[in-house]
Amino acid sequence: MRFFLDNASGKNLEGDDEFKYQVTNCYIEFEYKLQDESFVVVYLIPKDNHSVLVATCWDTTFDFVLENSDDEDFLETVCETWSDMAQLIANGIKDQYSEGALIKLEDFDTGDYKWFLASVAGNLDFEDIESITCERTQETIGLVLKKSIELVQELTEKKPSMIHQVAKEFSRGFFNTLGDFLLDVVVGSFTDTTPQRQVISQDFEDFLTQTGHGR
Repeated sequence: MRFFLDNASGKNLEGDDEFKYQVTNCYIEFEYKLQDESFVVVYLIPKDNHSVLVATCWDTTFDFVLENSDDEDFLETVCETWSDMAQLIANGIKDQYSEGALIKLEDFDTGDYKWFLASVAGNLDFEDIESITCERTQETIGLVLKKSIELVQELTEKKPSMIHQVAKEFSRGFFNTLGDFLLDVVVGSFTDTTPQRQVISQDFEDFLTQTGHGR
C-alpha cells in the first residue's frame, strides 16, 4: 500500500487524469492528482459489516517513537514537540477515531505492518454503492486528509530532519493545492476483510496518559 503522498501515479488504476481508483479484495484505493504533479492516496479498508477505516498510509514514519519507547526523556520531548502526533497515537491506542488516530495495520500487499492515519465511516450498507459513497464517507475522507496535512506541517516545521520520508515527500506546493481537492468517491464491492492491528506497549500507553494525551 502506498505512502499517502506519491510523486508517481499508481499502477492498475482506473479513472481520468485528476482522479483514479482501484478496487481489491481487501481495500479500495483512491488517487487524487495535485497541481504540482504529485498524487494523494487514500484507502477505504473494511472494519466490520457496517463500517470502513478511511486511512492514509505513512509506512514506517513513526517507528522511531516505538523504538525509543523505553526512554522517558525521549518520549517527553516527542510529546512536547509533536503534540498532535502524540495525541493521534493516543487516540489509536484507545480506539478513538472520531478526530483521527495513528494505528499500525498490516499492509495487505506486503504483509508488513505500517502506520495509518485513520478515522471511521460507519453505519454503511455495503449492499449498494450509494451507501458507501454517502456524505458520511466523504466527510471522513475530508477529515483524514485535513489531519494528514496538519501532521505533515507539524513534523516538517518543528523537526523535519528526524522524519526523513516526510521531509522528502512533501513540498510547499502540496499545502497550496489543498483547496483544489475534489472528494468525488468511486467505489465497488469488496470483501469483508478485517485488518490486523499491531499492539502498542502498555508502558507507552501509560506514558501518553501521564503526559495528558488520550483523555
